[in-house]
Amino acid sequence: MKILRNNSEIDPIICNIMNNPLIYQMTNGTDSINEFNKEDLEHRGYRFLLIQKDNDYIGVFNYRFMSRICVEAHINILPEFHKSGYGNQAVIEGCKWFKENTECQKLVTYVPANCYHVLKFMKDNEFKVCGTVPEAVYYKNQLVNLYIFERGL
Repeated sequence: MKILRNNSEIDPIICNIMNNPLIYQMTNGTDSINEFNKEDLEHRGYRFLLIQKDNDYIGVFNYRFMSRICVEAHINILPEFHKSGYGNQAVIEGCKWFKENTECQKLVTYVPANCYHVLKFMKDNEFKVCGTVPEAVYYKNQLVNLYIFERGL
């Protein structure tokens, strides 16, 4: 598995993955589909890493630095690879990439309370709940708590 930093050559691949209807819905918490706007996320400070397994592009990490030693990161795996175990491998490789290429020591992410498959994924990948923000996000048209997770690198 390879983690590739975004550049002009892979930017269209990143946009295609982020425009997948299921990824778009999960990322935005809504059934309404608008085209993914990479520039909008970049404007909010996000950067991107492309996840490659063999010859397949299987997903994207979008991330931004919270501080010099802490990164907020989100993994988006294409639906056809959800049950492959590649997501677990990508977390390991992504953490390794951050450790080797940044000064980060901790990865932080957040998950809506009713996103059960991702909550299980967090537990399976050694993420620990470090906080809860009550009624902080609409996900699947419901106002729900937002769990904040952390994982050491």
